[in-house]
Amino acid sequence: MLRKKNILVVDDELLIQQLLQYCLTPKYKVFSSSNGKEALELLRSDVIIDLMITDLEMPLMNGTELLNQISTEGLKVKPPVIMISGNDQFDAATYIQSKQILAFMRKPFQLDVLTNRVEQILEIA
Repeated sequence: MLRKKNILVVDDELLIQQLLQYCLTPKYKVFSSSNGKEALELLRSDVIIDLMITDLEMPLMNGTELLNQISTEGLKVKPPVIMISGNDQFDAATYIQSKQILAFMRKPFQLDVLTNRVEQILEIA
């Protein structure tokens, strides 16, 4: 039997975590963390994360710091990443071009668009 794919949601807004957990749990196993440091601890563990959805602006370690840490560490698995943010100044194209993220969505995002994107990415992975 195939295991459910694991998704890590990294966002300091509890409502976003809960919303994504609610929408994604029927098909996937969802883990949540409220900052990049917590997410990095989970990524270093034995849990295989198949996709990470992360916010850009968070306390302790933001989304770009998390991406940089992931790229410099020798993690067993580097999951594909969807970045979400309300920041209009974020240069998503640079991160997509460097393959650090696969998609970028501005907050507020349409939930069906995000869940469709998750399905597309996980079909490829």
